[in-house]
Amino acid sequence: MNKDIPWELLEKVFSNAATKLEDEAIKKWIESVPENSLIFKQLESHYIDIGTLPVNFIPDTTEALKKVTEKIEFFPKIKQFKITKILWKAAAILVLIIGGWYLVNNTIVKNSQTFSSILTTDTIRSNIVLPDGSHVWVNSNSTFKYPKKFNKNREVYLEGEAYFEIAHDPGHPFIVHAANTYTRVLGTKFNIRSFLSEKQIAITVCDGKVSFGISENKNEILILGQKCIYDKQNDNIEKIENDNPNFLAWKTHEFYFQEFTLETVFTTLAEVYHFKFHFNNTMKKQRKLTATFINRPLDEVLKTIAVSSELSITLQNGIYEIK
Repeated sequence: MNKDIPWELLEKVFSNAATKLEDEAIKKWIESVPENSLIFKQLESHYIDIGTLPVNFIPDTTEALKKVTEKIEFFPKIKQFKITKILWKAAAILVLIIGGWYLVNNTIVKNSQTFSSILTTDTIRSNIVLPDGSHVWVNSNSTFKYPKKFNKNREVYLEGEAYFEIAHDPGHPFIVHAANTYTRVLGTKFNIRSFLSEKQIAITVCDGKVSFGISENKNEILILGQKCIYDKQNDNIEKIENDNPNFLAWKTHEFYFQEFTLETVFTTLAEVYHFKFHFNNTMKKQRKLTATFINRPLDEVLKTIAVSSELSITLQNGIYEIK
């Protein structure tokens, strides 16, 4: 059934992010029950076509029934009278199992939530108000899924980056699923960064308290000013104090640089404004800058940096050359 499917491991396998141990775990799961091979193929096909796993999943029973029929017809007719009753009993049991499986999953789908998906691009971000009144700001190149109506738990799914301001509701925990991590809150403000292409998942708390982890036995409680980093390769969680004043610059367009190297400055700006840059003189990467930019257009920011740091910044073939 759906609850027995290792969704997190499958997503890692399909996105080529699984470790050897995780690959072996999936192989064992496929071999444990004959139907799992069929499920794997169907989910793999969906992931290749759509880029994500389905929120609601109903197995296609047609292929399974076809295989049962083929097995029955395989036996020579001369021996069929001896085993017909046995085969049809076995077939009936298998059909009942598959039919029951279908009915259970169909019931789950009928009773489950209808989800909306938000997909952003390089130049588009999104601001969403959820059914409970919570606000979510979705960064560029991200995917965010949420139900049109919440049930007992308020559960959403994120791939990319988003900032959350969650409406307080003690009776209905708010849970964010990002890869194989979960963030559980009752009402608070926080930022999650979880891109498939990056080796780490990070959460930073801006107000209140959150629980972040990968299981009930492996999680951390975070409060205002704290940050948690999950290393995908090492399967390790580390809680630290947030020392990056610009972690929300993608949302606020506010930058605070206090004796930052120019390399760090341009890396931060490029991530928010989406541009490429190249230092022609590697020594200039290490020059320090102290400056504050609040809602300033990129050209003004670059002019200010060029003057204060004695640089020449020119745009050539879509790349800012820094001399």
